[in-house]
Amino acid sequence: MPMFPITVDIRVNGLPAKARVLRYQVYKGTLSPTAPDPDTHDGWIDLEYEIKDAKGYPAPWIENIMDEMDLREDVEHDIMEMVDSAREALKEDQMEARRKGEV
Repeated sequence: MPMFPITVDIRVNGLPAKARVLRYQVYKGTLSPTAPDPDTHDGWIDLEYEIKDAKGYPAPWIENIMDEMDLREDVEHDIMEMVDSAREALKEDQMEARRKGEV
């Protein structure tokens, strides 16, 4: 069952908003001393999202606030935490359904 896109509620400097997450993947690094580049060594996160206002309309002005107030990293951290929580809840629901024989 595909999870994306998923929309999560966020706050940007106290303003209610939504993030429509199109892609989120964590790539673990090798931690090898012979890794050809830092991304291969440390890993990286592939996150693509759209910021919407509280009603779900595109909100470039909220993205401007994120950039002007240097909040993008904090907002992205919040988005990733919410997606991780949603993934966990989905896994738990699927395990419960299997236990009940629904799947």
